[in-house]
Amino acid sequence: MLENMQSELMYPAYTRMLPKRLEGIQDRFFGLPNTKITLGFTFWKDLRSAIFTWDNGEDLPLDVTGRFASTTIVHSQTRTASLQVRDENGWGMEAPFIINFEIQPDEKPQVFPPRSMKNDMPTLAEGLKLFSFGARLEDDYGVSRCLLKWTRTTVSNPTKVQEKGEVERLISPPRRKAMMAFEKCFENLAVQPGDKINFSVEVYDNRSPGPQMSAPRTRSLFVYQQGLEDLRIASLGFGSGMVMRSRISQSRRATSVKEPGALKTVEQVRNEFEAVIETPTKAPVIPGSYAQPVKDYFRLMSTAVERNGEQESAPLDAGLHGKPLKRLARTTVSTVSDTAEGKPLKRLARTTVSTVSDRVMRKPLKRLARTTVSTVSARAARKPLKRLPRQQNT
Repeated sequence: MLENMQSELMYPAYTRMLPKRLEGIQDRFFGLPNTKITLGFTFWKDLRSAIFTWDNGEDLPLDVTGRFASTTIVHSQTRTASLQVRDENGWGMEAPFIINFEIQPDEKPQVFPPRSMKNDMPTLAEGLKLFSFGARLEDDYGVSRCLLKWTRTTVSNPTKVQEKGEVERLISPPRRKAMMAFEKCFENLAVQPGDKINFSVEVYDNRSPGPQMSAPRTRSLFVYQQGLEDLRIASLGFGSGMVMRSRISQSRRATSVKEPGALKTVEQVRNEFEAVIETPTKAPVIPGSYAQPVKDYFRLMSTAVERNGEQESAPLDAGLHGKPLKRLARTTVSTVSDTAEGKPLKRLARTTVSTVSDRVMRKPLKRLARTTVSTVSARAARKPLKRLPRQQNT
């Protein structure tokens, strides 16, 4: 009974690939031609013999040591092998172990010339000396050599080769992708009008032995007659019998037209839109239920009363609407500014309190306390009447 298996693949040197090791039982191997495959088998008991039998009937004995068997083969073709072993008692496996060996193909190299290159490309003799082009080369394991082959024929007889040659380019070390340039490859070639140059690029890979080659289709150039600009209509047979007029002489005066300048225009923009502008600002209103007493208080303090034919100021303790001044001092406290409402007296003294009278506005609280009884804080509203006349008299 087969317990384990070790395998190692040694690829050909031209591939520059490292050996590949496999662990475990393998029944299929896939490799390039000339790949060395080393196989090692481990069985459950000591062996007497182990034999590979190929599908063509040939036998390959394996090296046996105890319960181990091994061999090395050179992979060169697709085939199948069956493994059969015998132990010390002469017993073998119930069914042989089948292994398939398959060839991995080495693809041919490829060359990609410029797409602009075609057959029968016209050129002058001077232009042929400067003719250059490049080609892209590819291979699965490496390109080693590139060859430009050319032949010179004539347009009238393209099958008769008058001259041929080649230009070689080596690639070392081989590369899987390479760009090859052929610059002025026909520089030393003596041509004349009517000659035709056929050329092709061949590429070789690094397979050993026997490198593979591939070449695209042939391209061609032909040299046409120089001095075609000297031909005239009369030389082609047109206008016979007619007097040929000379060409119109060139004008010596400047015929250039001055570019038109930019047009200057004046634009007037007028906005006739009319709109009604309204403001949401309203007249100041004293809020609260003590608005009317506050107005009456200021009217009392600012008006004079005529008594016995003389104008005298109204007494401070005179009642307003039947109410004594003491009661008025305790009940009439209405704030004008919402921002000062509920603030203590010390904090209010640092700010400016807005009142109904323009004279009192923008005054500190200390000065306001000397001229008016109306305060903002509820603390000032509950002051006794004895202290209030002192503030008013000052």
